Amino acid sequence: MSVSDTKQITKNDLVLVITMKSFIKVYLHQPRQRIVMWFQGIVPEEARMQFKGHWSAAFRYCLWSICERWILQRSNFLFFVSNAMVEHFRRKYHIWSFPPYYIMPCFNLPMNERAFAYPGKYDAPTFVYAGSLSAWQCIGQTLELWGKIQQVMPDSSFVLLTGEKEKARRLVKEYALRSVEIKYVPMEDMGDELAKYKYGLLLREDNIVNHVATPTKLNSYMSAGIIPIFSDVMEAFTKALSGVDYLLPVNGVKSVDIILKLQDMEARTITANNVRKEFEKVFLRYYSRPYYIEQIGKNINSFL
Repeated sequence: MSVSDTKQITKNDLVLVITMKSFIKVYLHQPRQRIVMWFQGIVPEEARMQFKGHWSAAFRYCLWSICERWILQRSNFLFFVSNAMVEHFRRKYHIWSFPPYYIMPCFNLPMNERAFAYPGKYDAPTFVYAGSLSAWQCIGQTLELWGKIQQVMPDSSFVLLTGEKEKARRLVKEYALRSVEIKYVPMEDMGDELAKYKYGLLLREDNIVNHVATPTKLNSYMSAGIIPIFSDVMEAFTKALSGVDYLLPVNGVKSVDIILKLQDMEARTITANNVRKEFEKVFLRYYSRPYYIEQIGKNINSFL
């Protein structure tokens, strides 16, 4: 049951929260409440990056770090999104013994079998970027990369799927790009739209926030049969997806490395059946809802 007010929580409830603010509110309402904290990011470091150059950056970092350490030690059960996140907390706070915890990546979609069979999907180099146009999502580097891809692959196409259409137009003009289509589709139609494309772009810079992250964008791309081009700074992906074919882990945001790997992939004969077989390996375990439900049940029950 989802609640919006701590008054709706009884003292015997097991409460799952996904933000530190929510944890603090529940704890202040009932200090003996059993609380499960799901860390989906590292807020102190994110705040320091977001407010870089502002007087409050250091203050926010220190305040959130105090809260983070306190929550890590007072949760009854913890969820982390990657082993890298666990190691980050251990190094930062010198906490070697956590409460019971479980590691599960962020994801929200099962594999869409129909998407792999979209007509001509793997014939031409079609590219897509889906999501917001925030600087931390490396949209600038993504657009720069597209300009270089187009130079070596003149028959390629690129679609920006975003709700920020006006900002997208300004950015395309700023980077003097051509052959960029800007589209918006409702979330319920996103799966059918993504099925049209061969490659999906997911670039991230080399910093601790990205080292521990597992962006859902990778899951969205792979669920639609899209070959993801993603920065290898996201440690969870490079380890969990090691040995899976039809993926393009690249060196950060360096375009030379990306272009070379992309040209190698384009030289191959790629079939929908082969891509589907490779991606099934990932969805049978790493992106498997039934698997995690079973595992979480076992872990939660042992702690209860």
